[in-house]
Amino acid sequence: AAHRVVPEAQAMHSGDPFLPPATREDRRKPCLVLDLDETLVHSSFKPVPNPDFVIPVEIDGTVTDVYVLKRPWVDYFMEEVAKQYEVVVFTASLAKYADPLLDLLDKRKTVRHRLFRESCYLYQGNYVKDLTSLGRPLSSTVIIDNSPHSYAFQPQNALPVSSFIDDPRDNDLLDMLPYLQELAGVDDVRQVGTQLGQIIEQVEALIPRFEEVNKGMSSQSHGAQQLRDAIGNFSLFVFPWHR
Repeated sequence: AAHRVVPEAQAMHSGDPFLPPATREDRRKPCLVLDLDETLVHSSFKPVPNPDFVIPVEIDGTVTDVYVLKRPWVDYFMEEVAKQYEVVVFTASLAKYADPLLDLLDKRKTVRHRLFRESCYLYQGNYVKDLTSLGRPLSSTVIIDNSPHSYAFQPQNALPVSSFIDDPRDNDLLDMLPYLQELAGVDDVRQVGTQLGQIIEQVEALIPRFEEVNKGMSSQSHGAQQLRDAIGNFSLFVFPWHR
């Protein structure tokens, strides 16, 4: 979904930030805010083949198992982004589910802070993550979330990512790394992030049209993959100094 489908909104947070001051190690790093469900993992109450984790959660006095699949490349992704960013996981899920899940997912302790549903703001029926609540400069804060409603207050800080369900060939996290490495060095991520998010969305939207127009081709899937690969080349337009 594109940024433009989300109604414009204003930040709602006031008062003290939810995060403590950055540590000396992280003080010079930008802040990367990661969603959890459908961004890093997919969870289901229904049993799935070969789950990576099974999280027992108490709901209305009954313990129910939640079956979790990790998104491909998530372990590598987390290790890599932690080198350049102060990493925060900000989820609209309840802590009684997300906290034990993150204990299992983040074995290398790459996540500095965890925020849960109680830190979201309910706006037009959606849980929104107000980045002003973190106490970090918006000019150096990036959010990756599969739901545009989650960053409705600061869409200019967002990099869109598709929803992960169970595709073992999903490479979105791996594909994000070059962009994040570039963003870590810019003065204001909001200017670059807006351009980059729009380009990614526009090119992704062209893929099904490309496949439709080229039904007569002997290898439509190869052609579509070529177009996906071309997304990486757009970094030359978004980051003109990177040659």
